[in-house]
Amino acid sequence: MPIAPCCVLLALCFLDYLIKLPSSQIASKALKESHLLCLTNRISWLSDLDYALQIVSNCTLSLPPLSQLNSDKICMLSASLTNYVWTSLELKIHQNRCLYLFHHCLEPFANGSFFHIHSMLCHYLIQVTVPAHCKSLTNLLFGESIFYTISHYGVSDDGRQCRMCHMHVESPEHAILQCASNL
Repeated sequence: MPIAPCCVLLALCFLDYLIKLPSSQIASKALKESHLLCLTNRISWLSDLDYALQIVSNCTLSLPPLSQLNSDKICMLSASLTNYVWTSLELKIHQNRCLYLFHHCLEPFANGSFFHIHSMLCHYLIQVTVPAHCKSLTNLLFGESIFYTISHYGVSDDGRQCRMCHMHVESPEHAILQCASNL
C-alpha cells in the first residue's frame, strides 16, 4: 500500500484511541479543541486529517463530525479507504501495459490454494537464491526488461520474432524463462 494512505490509516487509529479516552485526559480535551477549531474553519489536526482522507480517497471519504464519531465509524472509514486504495492500485496495474504479467496473477497459499493479491508478490524472491536472478525476475515483472524496451522500436508485438531461436514471438518472459537458445 502506498505511504500516504498508510499515514491516514495510522492517524485514524490514533483518532480511535483519542475518542476512547476519558474526557478528563489532556489528549481528549485537545481533540475537543481541535474539533472547535475545525467548526470555525481554522486549521486543526482534525481538519488536516479530514483533508488528507479526502485527498487519498479522491474525495470519496470524509470525517463525520466529532459528535458522530465512534470506533465502528472509524473502522468503516479505514476499511473503505483500504478498499479504495487496493481497487485503484489494481486499476492502475491493469491500465499499465508494462505490468501485463501482473494482470490476473494468483499467489500461492501454504496449503496449495491460490489467492489474488498484488501487494505481496514476494514468494519468488524466496525461491530464487541468486541475487542477480532475483533482480532480473523483478525487472521482468515490472516491465523494465531490456527485451521489452527494444521491442518498441518499429516492430509490432505480434510480428516480433525471437532474435535467439527465431521460432516464437519475443517477449521478456520468453527470452528469460522459455527460450531454449538462451538457456
